[in-house]
Amino acid sequence: MNALMPYAADLAAMLEASLLRTLFSLAPWADTAFELAGVFLACIFLGSATVLSFRMMGFWRNTQLAEIARVLSRSAQLSGVLLLFVTLVQLSPNASKLIAQPLLWIATTATLLGFLNGIALRFVGAWRYMANVDSRGTIRRFRWAGFVGLLCWTVAVLCRHLLLA
Repeated sequence: MNALMPYAADLAAMLEASLLRTLFSLAPWADTAFELAGVFLACIFLGSATVLSFRMMGFWRNTQLAEIARVLSRSAQLSGVLLLFVTLVQLSPNASKLIAQPLLWIATTATLLGFLNGIALRFVGAWRYMANVDSRGTIRRFRWAGFVGLLCWTVAVLCRHLLLA
């Protein structure tokens, strides 16, 4: 964490000098709008990731994993990218104060681990050929990926809300 502090301080200074800070000072409703968007996107993201993770861990075995993954992975990806953007916008007015908070670093680490878990899952052969086979059972690697993903994304979203509260 200490090795990243100079880079984080530069990023925080850049965020505070951006036009986003001016937006929050000129439009008092912008903070409320971005807060509402953040809560809405976090609900969509965590809901999609939770259902997909539970299915990967072995719940709802009668539902094909390929069908659920096709819909939920796309909605989780889109809402996750938008949630990252909204979070950066919300962090911009007080970025210099927030980089010293341990919750920011915990949320960042959990987010990176969640992304790495998702990327590693794409390289598993069973995931790539999932639509061609009967996926009503649960593959052990899917169980672990579901558990790790659920843990990472829950920690990241909770830390985000505690940090911005």
